[in-house]
Amino acid sequence: MIVALTLILVFLANSTITASAVPCNCGDICVNTSGWWQAGSAFNASNTPIQHAVDNATKGEIVCVKDGTYTENVDVNKRLTIRSENGSASTTVHAANSSEHVFEVIADYVKISGFTVTRPDPALWHETAGIGLSNVEHCNISGNNASNNWVYGILLNSSSKNVLMNNNVSNNWIYGILLNSSSNNNTLTNNDATNNSEGGGIGLEYSDYNTITNNIASTCCDAGSISLRYSCNNTLINNNVSNSDQGDGIRLYYSNNNTLMGNTALKNCWGISLVSSSGNSITCNWVYNNEWQGFHLWGGSTENEIEHNNIMRNGHYIAGTKGYEWQFYNQQNYAVTAKNNYWGHGMNNSTIDASIYDDDEGGGKVEFYPFETNHVPCAPIPELPTLVLFSSGLLVLVGYVVLKRKNR
Repeated sequence: MIVALTLILVFLANSTITASAVPCNCGDICVNTSGWWQAGSAFNASNTPIQHAVDNATKGEIVCVKDGTYTENVDVNKRLTIRSENGSASTTVHAANSSEHVFEVIADYVKISGFTVTRPDPALWHETAGIGLSNVEHCNISGNNASNNWVYGILLNSSSKNVLMNNNVSNNWIYGILLNSSSNNNTLTNNDATNNSEGGGIGLEYSDYNTITNNIASTCCDAGSISLRYSCNNTLINNNVSNSDQGDGIRLYYSNNNTLMGNTALKNCWGISLVSSSGNSITCNWVYNNEWQGFHLWGGSTENEIEHNNIMRNGHYIAGTKGYEWQFYNQQNYAVTAKNNYWGHGMNNSTIDASIYDDDEGGGKVEFYPFETNHVPCAPIPELPTLVLFSSGLLVLVGYVVLKRKNR
């Protein structure tokens, strides 16, 4: 009898511990689709478990979200790391309210990683995104799938010094990623912004000093695969901007003093377009097989450095002149310098001149001599498009080695 009573008491004690002390091995607070709990504490049932976990977290803690599909909008107003346990393929957050961001970040130093975030089509127009940052700094948004959202995949408003890395921001209606309203000094790296239908892959509006490297922004419309509007002193390196059959690979609109280097602009309507944009450095890019023009300048785009690019087979081949209409289209009265570029195999003074829309057609003169007779080594090689995903330092090193070998 005593033994039986002892066993019952032990069982009851263990049951109490199980009910009140739930382990959490992947963060300070854990979340599943039914609720949330802190390490060693009781389970708390909730219909919005991620939001309740955020509300009850202490600044600096890690919120770990278990596999499953969650229907809620999450407002993050304190410094936290919010991550899924097993990545975006296993953890989806679907907006309960389509007029709000799925995740809205309004605190500095927030990290969000490993989620698929989706929003249904709203009944009314709202400037919303899968992940939205507003007036924040030093946040890290990485490894998320922010595809198939109504307007934007990731939206930054007046937010600076943030990192967006390794996100899939495809198949959104306007932009995959938009930096807006003085979102400055951000870094965008290794994001896939493919097939964003009405806007573009990556957009900057009134945003300066950002670094955009190694992104894929293909099969986009209208605004361009990468589009800068009223945005200055940005750096675009080694991005792949291809297959936008209704827009530009890269478009600069009233945007000055930007650096474009090592980008591949392939099979767009226009490869690189400048509208009223001056003082930009455009070097070592591969601009080829674009349907209408390789380069298009108009509206007072002056004092741009356009050198050491590979400009090939853009526009339509004209058998009579053996040129392409148009590799370079200067639709303005201002002269343009485009020296030391490679214009394709066998191209010479007359065929290059026949491929340029300039003073002969009523535009400003394009000065293209001297020109390169071989591929420019610092630009990515089209037969190996994955090179655009390498770092700029590696590309420079490759070019250096090639030049050294040629000089031996």
